[in-house]
Amino acid sequence: MKRPVLSVIIPWCNRQELPAVIEANKSVFDKHDLEVIIANVGGDTQMIRNVVRPGVRICQILSCKFNKSMALNLGVHVSNADNLFFLDTDILLTEDFLSSAMTVIQDRGTVVVDKVLETAMLNTRSDDNDLIEEIVTYLEVRAKNGRRAIIQNRRDSFTHFNRVGNGLIFVSKKDFLAVDGMNSGLAGWGFEDDDFLLRLQLGAGLRATAMGTVTHLTHDNRMRDLNGQSVEEQIKMNYTIAVQRYKAGNYRGSYTSDMEKWAGQFEIVGQ
Repeated sequence: MKRPVLSVIIPWCNRQELPAVIEANKSVFDKHDLEVIIANVGGDTQMIRNVVRPGVRICQILSCKFNKSMALNLGVHVSNADNLFFLDTDILLTEDFLSSAMTVIQDRGTVVVDKVLETAMLNTRSDDNDLIEEIVTYLEVRAKNGRRAIIQNRRDSFTHFNRVGNGLIFVSKKDFLAVDGMNSGLAGWGFEDDDFLLRLQLGAGLRATAMGTVTHLTHDNRMRDLNGQSVEEQIKMNYTIAVQRYKAGNYRGSYTSDMEKWAGQFEIVGQ
């Protein structure tokens, strides 16, 4: 059986919109030699039983509480391609930039989605009298060995009403494994994607490029498992954990330990 060129990995747990999103993105998926992997950690398989088809598989651990980093590590573990794309369950591919992104990651790079539009804002227009287009803030980490990592962590756009998609990542499997993948030790929601992008730069020397436009199906924080905390509290907690690891020169994720822990305890649905 021929190996696909790209593995699209979608972390999932009980989000109802997934079947419709898979169908909506089919026109882009069908243009490429790719596989789609739904990484179900702790979710109800019956909710997504109809998404399995040629080119779409489910890998799942039902006895584990959802952790996005853990789900992505699992998806990579069962993937067949040398190139990876992390896609969320509520994202519509507004344009086809997959080939361009794969070209970048073949040259020691990683790609994040440049513009994430919100369905709640698609018909909103800015004030024509506004003279400011965007306000952008960045997070930069400088290591004593000369390496620097920089990510865009906030963008207030006054014309297009969009944000950067740091969680929508293209990376080669080789580079993913070079930093031991995602870090499932960052619990809850927030900063785990930023952490991965920073570690790719600090630990593997990659450069980060932003390209492409997608649309996010707008929702509130009730859709997220925040463990009784606010988004801001969870981001601050994970940021603090990550910085302590960087200070010790630790740019490794938890892919190896996660796969050792759950070896033989996950199943794959579909071919």
